[in-house]
Formats: sequence, structure tokens, C-alpha cells
Amino acid sequence: MSTSIHLHCNQQWSEGGCATFLVTDAHTVEEAEAAGRRLGWRTHTDGKAYCPGHSGNRRPVPDQTVVQLRPSTPSRPAPVKDAAEAPAPVELVLDAAQHLRTLAAATDTEMATNTYWRSELADQEHLFAHGIHNAVGGPPGLLAGLFGPGNARLLAQILERHTRPQTPIPAEIFLLARNIHRSRNR
Repeated sequence: MSTSIHLHCNQQWSEGGCATFLVTDAHTVEEAEAAGRRLGWRTHTDGKAYCPGHSGNRRPVPDQTVVQLRPSTPSRPAPVKDAAEAPAPVELVLDAAQHLRTLAAATDTEMATNTYWRSELADQEHLFAHGIHNAVGGPPGLLAGLFGPGNARLLAQILERHTRPQTPIPAEIFLLARNIHRSRNR
């Protein structure tokens, strides 16, 4: 099981408040606040916290992020598929990257061995896009065709670049990895 401690910006206006937050894998509030301070957050003893943009910090306001404070240990078991025991953020991103690589390799093999993927009308580079568009058609087919094995491997590299310990994982990367993980575990 994994836990997280969130810092939420307490900046308030008459129309609402700041939606910036920081997700950490800290074990204590103090540890989460220390991680936030390293990223430009201002924390107070009364429990209020302010994002870099509202703390008087001159650094640019970061996107909503997830921060891993502890590196993953290789001896950890594979992520559990039970939603109640979700993997840690960095494990989720690494799992999504590996899943993309596995699917890309399987697709390459399928394209090399299945005669469906042979065509005189499309060159090898565009064969995946043409095959998917012919099978699905319309905008969904065009969209799916854009995401061939080569692009899956590139996306896996992009995901893995955001898994260094003590480095924030951008919210978009985390959400993408979580969506891949959820689709895989359906």
C-alpha cells in the first residue's frame, strides 16, 4: 500500500482559491513541507502552505506535481492490480513505460508475421497508420494510427525521464501513466 501527503496552496480570493497542490510520498507532514520548501513553497506552523507563485518566491510557478522522496527498491514486488493498493507514483510511471515498450515490441512482431500488415499501397513507415485507419476508420482510426510502435517507444522514454528520485513528476506525466496503468488492468 502507498500513502501520500498533499500540500495545497491556501491563497484565497473573494471568487475562490489557488488550485495548486503538491503530492509527496512523505511519511510525515514535516517531511512533505520540507520537500515543498525545496521547491519554493512557503509553509507555516499553523499548517497553511503557499505555492511558489503565492509565496513571494520569484521562481516560476510549477505545474501541479508529484514528488517522490524515496527511491524505489528493486526488491519490491510488482505493482498490485488491486486499486486499494496502488503503486507509488514513480513505480506507476515506470510500469507504464515498460508496458508501452512491451506493446511496441509485440506490435512489431505482429506486423512482421501477419499478412494483414502487408500492403503495396503504403510504405513500411506508414503501414501501421494505414492498417489501423482501414480497420477502424474515421477520426478514431487516424488518431490510433498516429500512435505506432515507434511513438510508443518515444513516449516510454519521455515517461522515464521523470522518474528521478527527489524530482517532481509533472501532473500530466503522472495522469498519463495512471491512465495507461488503469487501461492495462481492466
